[in-house]
Amino acid sequence: RMKKNGEEMIGGFDAIICASGGWEGDVDFDDMVEDLEEKEALGEGGVHWDVDEEYVKRSAKVVDRMMKMNFCPVVAASLIGEQFLSPGGLFVIIGASAALSPTPGMIGYGSAKTAAHHYLQTYAHTPSSIRNDTTAVGILPLMLDTPSNRAMIGEDEGDERYGTMVKPESIAKEIGEWIRHGHLRPHSGSLVKVIAKNRVEGAGGASFHLVR
Repeated sequence: RMKKNGEEMIGGFDAIICASGGWEGDVDFDDMVEDLEEKEALGEGGVHWDVDEEYVKRSAKVVDRMMKMNFCPVVAASLIGEQFLSPGGLFVIIGASAALSPTPGMIGYGSAKTAAHHYLQTYAHTPSSIRNDTTAVGILPLMLDTPSNRAMIGEDEGDERYGTMVKPESIAKEIGEWIRHGHLRPHSGSLVKVIAKNRVEGAGGASFHLVR
């Protein structure tokens, strides 16, 4: 029902949360060569492959996919926020604590998440954000506890990665507190790292730490 450009807006959003994202690792050169050899044996893609050129192409595509999945939605959500967030509203993105450091093995993912972090921090200082008294915050888990991530890790209950998984419910609860109680919010432009102690059975919790 909300409209702009001459038409009356009925209310606005208290918060906009951008949780869009995805992960993909770098191209493995040896796996790529094996794949090309199989295709060549099957007569696909021509008689000869330029391995180095193909590696560059595939690597560029990974980076492009990661930017489209992890950065572009943040930009889109911020533009929606400029139009429809209520004064004093909250804008939250889900970043990645891994991107606070170098990310060998996942350059595309790390670059896209780092870009999202930078965009969030810059967005907090734009005239429109300041004028609307918007609080822009990035929440940075190491890994979200989702079915797809659990499937990727496997059923090994001893895998230490289970101890770093953050339950979406923990993040949703914290965001809810920020919406209801504005004085509990970090300053606009903050990056907040989430530390989890979850295990396979779901025990544990999460704590939030300001990192920037």
